[in-house]
Amino acid sequence: MIHMQGIFAFVIMATLVGAEPMLSSEESLRRITEVIERPVRNSEMKARDYQQALTMLDRFARDYPDAVSLATADFLRANAYLGLGQTEYAQSSLEAALAGPLPNDHLVVANYLHGRTLLENGQNKDGVAALRRAIGSNPNHPAVAEVRFILAYALMENLDAIEAQGQLDTLMATGGPQWVLDGAATLRKNLRWIGQAAPTFNARTLDGRQISLRDFEGRVVLIDFWASWCPPCIAMLPDLQNVYAKYRTRGFEVIGMSLDRTRSDLFGFLRSNDMPWIHVHENAEIVADRYGVEGIPMTFLLDRRGTIAAVNLHGERLAAAVERLLSAR
Repeated sequence: MIHMQGIFAFVIMATLVGAEPMLSSEESLRRITEVIERPVRNSEMKARDYQQALTMLDRFARDYPDAVSLATADFLRANAYLGLGQTEYAQSSLEAALAGPLPNDHLVVANYLHGRTLLENGQNKDGVAALRRAIGSNPNHPAVAEVRFILAYALMENLDAIEAQGQLDTLMATGGPQWVLDGAATLRKNLRWIGQAAPTFNARTLDGRQISLRDFEGRVVLIDFWASWCPPCIAMLPDLQNVYAKYRTRGFEVIGMSLDRTRSDLFGFLRSNDMPWIHVHENAEIVADRYGVEGIPMTFLLDRRGTIAAVNLHGERLAAAVERLLSAR
């Protein structure tokens, strides 16, 4: 015999402890996605949302342990980890998601995010492969335009200008968001230099020496157009200092082309910053015109023969390209 009093007591107790009827998997995923994508006023509140989503995903995985649900949970978990800046956890979650039967509508984005995390961790070859898989899984997906742009940039960093140009040509032909098309147009302008002989020049350094670009044949050279009044240029300085310190004894040289308004501005900045490479101020604007510089920072990386190998590389990506060029026979 069923005692109604006992049933009512159970319902009341469940209400008191906050229990809810189990939602469908689709509704649960919808709510979790809303939390991840919810617009908030500040980063602290957004971090709480990501943590809440991770907690919800743990419960979802317990409630729906089938393979498709677990793969989807790993995909969403990776999004939350990326929002928290925890790229290693995100990469592990993406690998788990891609190893399972992830629904097709997530495959492009999952491979794309996986490729981005691999690239950020310096795993360029694997990152490029993941981006190619993203495109191959659904070439008509709305995110593919952005994937092609990032792939083209990664290929340029890998010194593969021909395939990079091909990806950009396809992107411009098929279209995409305006910010992607604008970025692709800029990258195409940079790519036109790759494989070309660097425009030669003669210049006088700050310490009075007369130099020619031909003097540096046999060395890997970075020509850096910059100015002390340029905040992005200054932000990139620590990375350049590290790359120069690491490779200078192996045949790497930097020629800083200063577009400062006066020599005294440049001297004042150099006195308080460690920049022990070659600096040119006189006629630097003429050299900038020869290289088609429209804004700074702008860098050109030359191989040992004086051929432009890459444009606008910075940080770890610059270091990787310098390493490849110095190691080339």
